[in-house]
Amino acid sequence: WEYLPNERWFMDKDRALAFAESRGHWQWQAPQGMAGVELIGCHFERGQSSLYQVPWRGSDVAALAHGLGALLVEGRSVRNASGRIVARRWNPLGELPPPVQSDSGREQSNSSVLFPGRWFVKLYRRLLPGIHPEAEMGIALREQGYEGVPQVLGTWSLQWQGREYALGIAQEACDSAVSAWNQIGKATDSGWAYRLGAALANLHKASARVRKKAFL
Repeated sequence: WEYLPNERWFMDKDRALAFAESRGHWQWQAPQGMAGVELIGCHFERGQSSLYQVPWRGSDVAALAHGLGALLVEGRSVRNASGRIVARRWNPLGELPPPVQSDSGREQSNSSVLFPGRWFVKLYRRLLPGIHPEAEMGIALREQGYEGVPQVLGTWSLQWQGREYALGIAQEACDSAVSAWNQIGKATDSGWAYRLGAALANLHKASARVRKKAFL
C-alpha cells in the first residue's frame, strides 16, 4: 500500500505511515462485471489509525460507482462474514446509465463520478462512523422546500464491527452548475451577487426550520 500517501484524497499526509493492511472486502455482480470495495486500515507512527475505502483490486472508481449504483437501483445489500454494505434510496432513480469519470484534478478528500444528466456520485475515501452531514443536511433542507441544494437520490454505508460508516452519496446531476467563486469574479453587475445572497439567506431560513439535533 505504498501508493496511498501519494493519492490526492489521502487525508493523513502530515503523518508518517507505518503500515497498512486490508480489513476486509465486499464483492458483487454488477451490470458491467464484478464490483467491489476494499477496506484499508492505515497505521501511523503516531496517533490513531484511519480507515479508507478503495476499489477492489483490478477495478477503478468509475466501476465501483457504477456497481454501487446498481445496488441502489436493485434495492439490495452486500454481506460478508464481517459486515454489510447497505444501499438506501431516498428518491426515484430510474434506470442506471453508464458512468463517466469526473475528476477536478485538485486536492480533495473524495472521488467523484458523473452519470451524465442523471446522477453525481461522491465516494468518501477516509471513513468515519456515523451519518455523513452532507446527506443529512441535503435531505433535511429539501424536506423544508429549499431547492438550492441537489436532491439526494441515495446513500451507501458500511455496517462493520458494530458501527456504520458512510461510503458515499448519489445526488441529482446539475449539468449546468458553475463555480460560484469563478462566477463572482466574472460578474460585471451586482445582479448575480444579489441572487447568490438571496439563496444563502433562504438556506439559513430553511436550516432554522429543521428540528434536528445536528442542526441546532
